[in-house]
Amino acid sequence: MNSNILNGGLVIRFRRKDFFSDFEKLWFLNADDENIYFSDGSQNNYLCRINENDPEGSVILKKPCGNLILSGDWLYYINELDYKIYRCLRSGRSESRIINEPAAEFIIYGKDEILYAPVSGGVKGFGANLSADVKPARLCTAGKKLFFADKANNNYLTSIDLNSASGYRENRMTDIVPAYINSSGNNIYFSNAQDKNNIYKMDTENDSLIKICGESAEYLHIVEDTLYFWNGNVWKQVSLEGGNSKEVG
Repeated sequence: MNSNILNGGLVIRFRRKDFFSDFEKLWFLNADDENIYFSDGSQNNYLCRINENDPEGSVILKKPCGNLILSGDWLYYINELDYKIYRCLRSGRSESRIINEPAAEFIIYGKDEILYAPVSGGVKGFGANLSADVKPARLCTAGKKLFFADKANNNYLTSIDLNSASGYRENRMTDIVPAYINSSGNNIYFSNAQDKNNIYKMDTENDSLIKICGESAEYLHIVEDTLYFWNGNVWKQVSLEGGNSKEVG
């Protein structure tokens, strides 16, 4: 779910059906058994909720929310006024600030551990404190590694081992510029800007790499064993193992 959110949170499975955003109203889609939560682009990016009894949706928190992530009982988000990280209950109540410096983005790792990229640069959280010389975008975890595009270094794909006993070792891959990135298990999936945004799959345990779709792809979303992507003006889907894509519909 984390990586879907950092690709816009535009696709979600709710009650065994996949829903797709219109790129206008619905952003950062999250769901539990009863509700879909989202940032409403038509209402100042306020935090809203849709359910069976309220199909049009209602505002539950009048704050502009980005990077919305549901984890446990809490909704975590970046307040787009001060860019600090907050959380509130699913009802929108009990709001509190949990990170006191402006953040460009964040993910939840493990049990409610927050990894975030400060606006000033670097990566913090879960014991990490990378130099501000690194400017991450598209944070994504797979296995025990953190991946991101490093804006300070030509947007090259960069990884660090989150469980290294000898400290955090950066590994920069200069032949890969991930325009969008997502993960499933130990694999990452990315559209490589160095190859017309074609989709690649990398096994993060041995760095083996394979192209799985030779089409331009944006907004990569993974739902179970399916990878959805935006292909200019239409949603398409392809198996995580690769093969022929098809239009969603």
